[in-house]
Amino acid sequence: MTQFTPEIARATIAHVIPIQKKLQKQLGTAFVFLGDEIYIMAGAELPPARHYRDFPQIENGVGMVRTFLNQFDAALKKKPVKTNARGTICTGKVFYPYLNECVERLGGDLRVVAVESRFWGSGIGVAGLLTGSDFIQGLRGNVHGDFVVLPSESMIGDDYLFLDDLTLKDVERELGVEVLPSGYAAGDFVEILADR
Repeated sequence: MTQFTPEIARATIAHVIPIQKKLQKQLGTAFVFLGDEIYIMAGAELPPARHYRDFPQIENGVGMVRTFLNQFDAALKKKPVKTNARGTICTGKVFYPYLNECVERLGGDLRVVAVESRFWGSGIGVAGLLTGSDFIQGLRGNVHGDFVVLPSESMIGDDYLFLDDLTLKDVERELGVEVLPSGYAAGDFVEILADR
């Protein structure tokens, strides 16, 4: 398989835009949506929320970054937050710059860490595919503060199970600090940090 590069990402966007415009006129929707990581890899601006209509592919990461950014802004407008929390917040390489910028707005002594996927390989940059062992390997001896927040998208079920069959409690035991799920909406994430 050909490795995706910034050049290929830019070419893909350039190829898809005319198709989206044509379908928008014909169907009233762009119909063809690109994953967030393509825009990010290309260094292109993320489309506005209206581009995604009702976000039909959000579970596949299509519009997930835009949704988080909009929800984060709305959460801070509703309830301005400045936290005194001291902790570590984890995500994948793709979302790291966006999450880091948001976290800086909250104040506190918070460090955002881009965790590398060792389980699937370094070509994986999305938080939803990170495993418990990825978080343990990426954070062991490198935890800042007295808690860690991990992306809920990387876990399923009441036991907070990762794709490698480790649980949130397994990661907590290995790291020796409290480990919290981020929540699925930016408002939940803000509340978690506001309450620290």
